[in-house]
Amino acid sequence: MRAQCHWLLEEKTLALATLVQASELFPDDYSFARRKVFYLIDMGLFQRASELGKEYLENSEGSVEDYVALGNALRASGELDEAASFLEQAQLRFPSSVEVRKTLAHVYIGREQLSAAADLIYNAALLDPALLAEAAELYRRAGQTYRALTLNGQLSDQPEKFRQRMALLLELQNFEQAAAMETPLYRVGLLNDEDLLYALAYAQFKIGAFDKAETNLAALTRPDLFRKAAELRRAIEDCSEDSWKCL
Repeated sequence: MRAQCHWLLEEKTLALATLVQASELFPDDYSFARRKVFYLIDMGLFQRASELGKEYLENSEGSVEDYVALGNALRASGELDEAASFLEQAQLRFPSSVEVRKTLAHVYIGREQLSAAADLIYNAALLDPALLAEAAELYRRAGQTYRALTLNGQLSDQPEKFRQRMALLLELQNFEQAAAMETPLYRVGLLNDEDLLYALAYAQFKIGAFDKAETNLAALTRPDLFRKAAELRRAIEDCSEDSWKCL
């Protein structure tokens, strides 16, 4: 309590000193060491936090929260390989923990191992379906677009599902299906999203539905999209005059 009072008074050095003194007085009580690790993480001293955290876990029965916090500290300090090794051990110890898998996935993302990260998030999504969209996005970034599309079909959140589906269809150059999404997008109120409206107009342009594309482009008001719309209109005009240019 005394350490926490110092901490809340922004007397961080005194808070840490109090915990050091407490650990010396009560060497068998590891709660003081645990608190010190979390204070160091809050202060951004990730390297020191990871060093003390590993000492703490060697001498005590750490909780899953402790492992996740230490894994995040290692990741934040740039020790990605060590963080991965540590969290892989944590995953063996806590096989049903969604948080451990998510934290390890973020380490893999940092190491640009997107497929491994996607697999972890997908496995976590089996326990927490709210992670399906994130798993699909990671598979897309990893180049596994068709697998991402399969997962996208399992999403229950319709707006999120349609936003992601439009991006996936455009990436696959499946412009027919992308253009056919106008009615579903309208039904869930997503045609107010100008990014989606432009994407829809682009898909309609690619299949030659110029009138529909023009109608949707006319509804754009954002300056950045307004400029892109002008370029697309010029392309539509060129295609209308010389259709061979768009073959």
